[in-house]
Amino acid sequence: AGIRSAAIPVDQEGINVDEGLKRAPSARLACVTPSHQYPLGVTMSLPRRMRLLEWARRNRAWIVEDDYDSEFRYSGHPLAALQGLDTAGRVLYMGTFSKVLFPGLRLGYLVCPPPLVDAFVSARALADRHPPGIEQAITAEFIAEGHFARHVRRMRALYAERQQELLRATERELAGLLEVRSAAAGMHLNGWLADSASDQDVSARAAAAGIIAPALSSYVIHARIRPGLRLGYAAFSERQIREGVRKLAIVLHSGIASVQSRSRRLPRVLQTNAMHPSSVTTA
Repeated sequence: AGIRSAAIPVDQEGINVDEGLKRAPSARLACVTPSHQYPLGVTMSLPRRMRLLEWARRNRAWIVEDDYDSEFRYSGHPLAALQGLDTAGRVLYMGTFSKVLFPGLRLGYLVCPPPLVDAFVSARALADRHPPGIEQAITAEFIAEGHFARHVRRMRALYAERQQELLRATERELAGLLEVRSAAAGMHLNGWLADSASDQDVSARAAAAGIIAPALSSYVIHARIRPGLRLGYAAFSERQIREGVRKLAIVLHSGIASVQSRSRRLPRVLQTNAMHPSSVTTA
């Protein structure tokens, strides 16, 4: 289709709109997750939201707003969605029930500006002539009768408890090895390793021990970030969380022991040069 993508940096306020304008000045579409960016978990600030909307209005560009994890917020007040702030009709708001209910439901939705409705209806008919009518009807009734809102409140409280258990367990078992911070939203936390560590290596060794903790560096396109691990907690009981953290602690401690053992086996001259690079000479 001739689409060219550009990776835009993300910081503590979300997507860096001004940097995006520098990297892709002719862009006509932005795909963003303002409620909870994955995997860093940051929320797009209100000034950044307004800046992005202004860009779309001025350039007659489009914004695809994936409202990822917006239902699971544990502290603070949620900011208005881009779609709710949009006065120029430039935002396509999308969401899914797969995360908040269950993956097998396979139902999503798109709220688009009125002029685009017919085009999307036609595209939907071409892509799939047999939408899951029964599942849609049941989900609509589930929402209308108030069950969905009650379910979200119950799961939000449960996930908040599990996040706290993960924080307690990592502080107890991984202090000094993995820096884990609380998150205001989402279903995972990030654990940051020492700058000299390889998160790819740690992730692989954790997987061998039965712990799935993806390396954060695997999500990076161009830039370098501090090595770290993504730690999911939503699908696990508090007992499973504690057991998983203990296994991860064994992995991290064994990695340190392995590095120290290799260091002790180095010839003395190499150890000296490694500590004092300026002492290395060449012929």
